[in-house]
Amino acid sequence: MCDIGVITVSDRAFRGEYEDRGGPAVLSFLSEQLALFENGNSESIRFHSKIVSDDTNQLTEAIKSLSSDKNCCLIVTTGGTGISERDITPQTTEALCKDWILHGFGERMRTASWDAGVKTAPISRATAGVYDRKTLIVNVPGSPKAVDCCLSAVLVSITHGLVHIGAPKLKIIQAHPNPLCAPHDPNKHHHDHTHT
Repeated sequence: MCDIGVITVSDRAFRGEYEDRGGPAVLSFLSEQLALFENGNSESIRFHSKIVSDDTNQLTEAIKSLSSDKNCCLIVTTGGTGISERDITPQTTEALCKDWILHGFGERMRTASWDAGVKTAPISRATAGVYDRKTLIVNVPGSPKAVDCCLSAVLVSITHGLVHIGAPKLKIIQAHPNPLCAPHDPNKHHHDHTHT
């Protein structure tokens, strides 16, 4: 058995004013791409979802609850990674993970987005870290396309990282065929996608 948490960080989604699309996109991606096998047998992956407002206390409590109460080895947050005043996801993650920040995750996700022609990629502050030495936290933007692009870029690192913190070994079922993460052709017409 493996437990994975997904947290949508959005004032509007929390108030019911906006349809949460980031959380379902994360759930869809991970459920399609990851599998758990123990002793040659297929085991279940349980997903736990939460929606919180752009509030440090709410996000902190949600992460702690999923890690401690649900024993989640992986928590993916979606939303709140930009530079608006209410974007608090990265600094909340860093405060919880302290000395165990994994800067390479954010670098890789921004590079993948930039290579796909997303000119707003540098203003994403998405990061990752290990909380309480047992839970890997990964921030991704709120856009479904950004979710796919960013998770595709770090999926191998996620599975390897989980092994290093003693979590179950997850198998990647197949490479995710996400056209947004294909190298950008500057000669083709392109519409920017905002990844925040």
